[in-house]
Amino acid sequence: MIERFLQCDAAMAGGRAARLWPRILHQCFGERAPGQTLEMMLLKLIMRGYRNQMSNSELHHFCECFSGVGNLTRELLRAGFKGSAFDSEYTADHNLLDSSGFELVLNCLTALRRHALLWLGTPCSSFVVLCRAQSLRNAFNSWLGDESRGFVSIGNALGELSAMLMFVAACLSIWVVLEQPHSSCLPNMPSMSTVLYFCQAQKHTTYMGQFGGSSMKQLQLWSNWASITDLECPRPAAGGGELLVHRDGDAFTGNKDNLVLSQVYTRSFGRAVARICRDEWGSV
Repeated sequence: MIERFLQCDAAMAGGRAARLWPRILHQCFGERAPGQTLEMMLLKLIMRGYRNQMSNSELHHFCECFSGVGNLTRELLRAGFKGSAFDSEYTADHNLLDSSGFELVLNCLTALRRHALLWLGTPCSSFVVLCRAQSLRNAFNSWLGDESRGFVSIGNALGELSAMLMFVAACLSIWVVLEQPHSSCLPNMPSMSTVLYFCQAQKHTTYMGQFGGSSMKQLQLWSNWASITDLECPRPAAGGGELLVHRDGDAFTGNKDNLVLSQVYTRSFGRAVARICRDEWGSV
């Protein structure tokens, strides 16, 4: 699987993962893996997960990264499932841009049961159309944008880390969901698009306004789990929430406070995800 992915990476992304991922993993495990290749580091990580899945240990059902206020995790816990939530708002130890924070999440990933859920709500601010004039992301630069700008560089790093997490999870037969606003170009970035292709992830469209949200907010959910189709729904009718972004010619405007609020999953949305998980895993 690792070899097939790296072949896809070479063909689709010019070997971007092969260039960047070794540095990331060496920063996490360097002292324990001096001079090891990307293939060997990924293999050891994935085999650790397989070993745990084959043990009699009580493994977790889910892991949510970039969990914000935690409504999704809260509803999964209320449903009786066991799991973890990570967000740098809780503690600096959860900062995935720090090698120790990313290692923590990788360790959590290898403690998930087969067909568990990894939910990635990767911060989207540098990927959405509202920031396109500043980020300069477009198809001509592979949606990587102007990396001399700090917020673009940070966004690219978070996208790269999310792609690696998604790949490792898929190798461990873990269901993955990448959630982004409908205008986000993160799924088009080189490593992420390669992983989505390799994992045979499908795009699902939903609206937070259908789950009690204060805005219509259209979401794209990329997942290798067919059951996520149960979250698909039509655009809310008038009164189902306000628009977050307004277009005037080639310019886009939006209310900053409303945009920040829209990043929070509603409890109703969390319960909908929990119902899908219950159908998959049964009661606990």
